[in-house]
Amino acid sequence: MKTSWDNLEIKNTNLKNYKDTVYGNVKGWCALESVFICDFLDSIEFNKEGGLCEIGVELGRSYILYNSIIDEKYASYAVDLFYSASQDYNYSGYNLENKIDIFTENVKKYDVHRGKQTNIILADSLEYEKYYREIKNIRIFHIDGGHEVSHILNDLEFANKVINASGVIIVDDYMNSDFPSVTQGIFLYLQKYPTVVPFLSAFNKLYLCRLPFYERYLEKTKSFLQYMSETIKNPYLHPNDSYYTASINRYAMYSINEGRILKDTDFYKRNNYVQSLPTNGPS
Repeated sequence: MKTSWDNLEIKNTNLKNYKDTVYGNVKGWCALESVFICDFLDSIEFNKEGGLCEIGVELGRSYILYNSIIDEKYASYAVDLFYSASQDYNYSGYNLENKIDIFTENVKKYDVHRGKQTNIILADSLEYEKYYREIKNIRIFHIDGGHEVSHILNDLEFANKVINASGVIIVDDYMNSDFPSVTQGIFLYLQKYPTVVPFLSAFNKLYLCRLPFYERYLEKTKSFLQYMSETIKNPYLHPNDSYYTASINRYAMYSINEGRILKDTDFYKRNNYVQSLPTNGPS
């Protein structure tokens, strides 16, 4: 499948295969451009260790994508109730009664590890207190489950408990007008001055990291977006166009909610948030 980003090089061979042979064979709503963002994340030298946890795996399109960059020695987790559309009060799923079987088959057929390190947790993420202690050292945590404010707040708390020091949280449907409660939940969470903060917004998703890694992620993001703008053959992303500069401001999250959240990182230091962060994972 073709995208306007095809001039960008995909360095990870697993992701190249995913783009060419997997994406079109697994149903879902994950944008194909997310492959390039995933490849960018995989290129960051301080984000290499740990597994994947995804809430709301549906049929596996995004789960298989993110698991493509996870080493087989790390466990990954798929959290879902696998409701049919008639049971799903978000009205966002496929109207299938055997989702868990389809997901399992897709993982066995298309996942780079053929499901060997995948652990399915058939549960509501609102009940994560019952099982989250078995989930450790998470490199990528993708949130795409319940879209209510309560779910978003809950799932961000869940993710913050299990990602490692340099882990990344990805929230789907950020700024999606069909699901305004997702963005509302994110803003409410950030207003609590948490220890995870956003550094990138792209293709319907918001990317967050722990505060001590914020500046490092932001610098990597700015470099990637500059490379993106110079490489993509698109009149709206031409390096001599004003959008060349605007794209950096549009996608790299210097601040959010009118600058109130990340106005001064010294706030976190003064309130001892940095000292309380977990130390597991790469530094």
